[in-house]
Amino acid sequence: MIKDNTMCSFCDKASFAHQITFENKHFFVLVARSYLTPGHVMIVPKKHRTDLSAITKDNEKLFFKTLNNTISKLRTAFGADGFNILSNIGRPAGQTVPHFHIHVIPRSTKEKYNPLKLIFDHNLRHSAKPSRSDVIRIVKKIKRVKA
Repeated sequence: MIKDNTMCSFCDKASFAHQITFENKHFFVLVARSYLTPGHVMIVPKKHRTDLSAITKDNEKLFFKTLNNTISKLRTAFGADGFNILSNIGRPAGQTVPHFHIHVIPRSTKEKYNPLKLIFDHNLRHSAKPSRSDVIRIVKKIKRVKA
């Protein structure tokens, strides 16, 4: 665990404020900077933890309420037919930001790639970097959906 959270990008709200679609007492919902599909968001605990210990008895109901609300909004905003919900915990699993978070990735039957190929093919995943204005446009689209 990081002792000094100044090195953690998820502990510096100013660095991702433009990505926030929703927040409550314990969690932020952010559009991923390098999203895999439009609407790819992350649910990030406000309290710094590197692993699943971020979800506690005190906040687990709110976490699942946040997850369900997020899925509902993404289904409406993007016409999603399904979702990938995943987390990488620990460097060997591919965790690049040492702050626990869950990816919620809307999927469509109209996609041309196998769902797992988009997630695990590094070249495909990084072939198109969305601009800040693309991210902001998606944030606005999600925020327009009523819960």
